[in-house]
Amino acid sequence: MALGIAAFGMAFVAGTGSLLVVFFLLRLTGQGLLSHTALTSMSRFFEAGRGKAMSIAGLGFPLGEAVLPILTVAGIGALGWRETWIGVGVFVMLVALPGTQLLLVGHDEREEALRRRLAESAVGQRSVSGADDAPTLGPPQESEDHTAPRQWTLAEVVRDRRFALMLPAVIAPGFIVTGFFFHQNHLVATKGWTPEWFATCFVVFAVGQLLTGIVSGPLVDRFQGRRLLVLFTLPMGLGLTLLAIASPAWVAAGFMLGLGITAGLNPAVVGAMWAEVYGVRHLGSIRALAHGVMVFGTAASPVLMGALIDRGVTMDAMAWGAVVWVVFGVVLAWVSGVGGAKVPFARE
Repeated sequence: MALGIAAFGMAFVAGTGSLLVVFFLLRLTGQGLLSHTALTSMSRFFEAGRGKAMSIAGLGFPLGEAVLPILTVAGIGALGWRETWIGVGVFVMLVALPGTQLLLVGHDEREEALRRRLAESAVGQRSVSGADDAPTLGPPQESEDHTAPRQWTLAEVVRDRRFALMLPAVIAPGFIVTGFFFHQNHLVATKGWTPEWFATCFVVFAVGQLLTGIVSGPLVDRFQGRRLLVLFTLPMGLGLTLLAIASPAWVAAGFMLGLGITAGLNPAVVGAMWAEVYGVRHLGSIRALAHGVMVFGTAASPVLMGALIDRGVTMDAMAWGAVVWVVFGVVLAWVSGVGGAKVPFARE
């Protein structure tokens, strides 16, 4: 409902102040809360098939990126931009909102079943530890294969060194992709590509994201998200390396394919990882913290890259810098030990 109100607000915006307020509401209720709620729900209520559930929910991103720009341009051309925003608000209120309510039928029973599973898991962990009066919450005592963590609170996660060690890998895709996409005109000009060709390469990005998103679920269910965390940014790193060392037109397709593969893996791998490492009882607040850091990174990257461009830093040099970040994130994710590496000093 809040998203629909924000859409109507954009249709009738009349000044800079109201525009900023509406932008904030659209960002919060749309890209922020909708994606956060959907992926958190999949991770909380699915256990054995968590990866598949996350990958199915994540398919909305590439599908939306493929369809919505076309519909938006067509709507603005036929009706005007204000009328298009009115249409968005009507769709949200009359289609999306009732559809969501229909999908939530039986949610109370699912929530109760989740509470029972968490209670039974807590009892089992206390029995294994031999301390029946041990508290349910608190830093988890994981088994040798790093399964069945206790349910971390947000305060405990913030104090956990692993969280900080995993963040560079988690925020790298959003930061890097947003920065290069925002400055694509400069990238195209320096590489000698045509804008039409680079626009065509977005199809390669979308196809890579979509196909990888489909297979990411079974991969996560088989290998676990925390183990794949060390690997999922590597395709992006390969694409960036290609961008840094070569300039023929086909490089643009390879670069976009690498970004698309990592973008397709991201929702299932990272979403499942938070649940596997920190449990699901406080998953919403934990994911909100990580998502907030990621959003800040995506907002900062165009500004930072723009400042570097103004200082004469080449796109090739920035691509190499992004490769270094990817490698650095991979090393820190491994050092964190969440994937099974025995690195005791990385634990709180």
